[in-house]
Amino acid sequence: AEHEERVETLFHLLEKELAKRRKLFAEYGGTLHSYCAETGNTVSEILVVIHSYAAFAEQFAAQEEALFRMIRDGARYGIYFIVTAGSVGAVRYRLLQSFGRMITLQMTDKTDYSTVFGNTEGVYPAHIPGRGLVYLDAPYEFQVACAFSSLEDIRSFCTLQGEKAVCFAPSIPYLPERVDFTVFRSGQFDLSHFPLGVSKKDLSPLCLNITKQVAMRLMGQTSEAFRGVAEGFAETAQKLL
Repeated sequence: AEHEERVETLFHLLEKELAKRRKLFAEYGGTLHSYCAETGNTVSEILVVIHSYAAFAEQFAAQEEALFRMIRDGARYGIYFIVTAGSVGAVRYRLLQSFGRMITLQMTDKTDYSTVFGNTEGVYPAHIPGRGLVYLDAPYEFQVACAFSSLEDIRSFCTLQGEKAVCFAPSIPYLPERVDFTVFRSGQFDLSHFPLGVSKKDLSPLCLNITKQVAMRLMGQTSEAFRGVAEGFAETAQKLL
């Protein structure tokens, strides 16, 4: 459930960022590169990697439509996707048409290359680890670097790079099991913006204007739940007054 919430939040944040950039770039050619060239401002590019599309589609089917929109529209606004798949049929045809570049490593059958690229002009990758095929102005065989001999080596390398890094992608927020006043420290609140809780949709604070209400009705199934909410209200009010 936590993974589902994080993925749902990620796509909500990406779509929110896409809408923000679409509006920001509209007067400057409508793309990230034209905006940066004309204004001299810099905007971070975003790269999202989905490893094993089949597993993603099975576990997060509700996000497929959002993924399609993001892949279709995101590149011009500096939001890019790398999606891996274990077979030609793993990715839906509609989504496949939205990718600007496709790369294959070793495929099961030669016809799979034709399914991906069309006419390969007789070019197929040799049966050597790391060989693949990419279509630029024509089909090209390439060799990737086999830099590591095990998954553990890759993890060790990533850990080392992480220790040296000075800039990180922000963590994906998720709905906390317990909401207390520490969650609201970064906001400006008072009795007209009284923090009630956290929105599941975008994890923003949900606020009430309690200065305009003489009394509020609170309903629930158990007195235990009432007590917890009442204690939270009292704690928050004490910190605001």
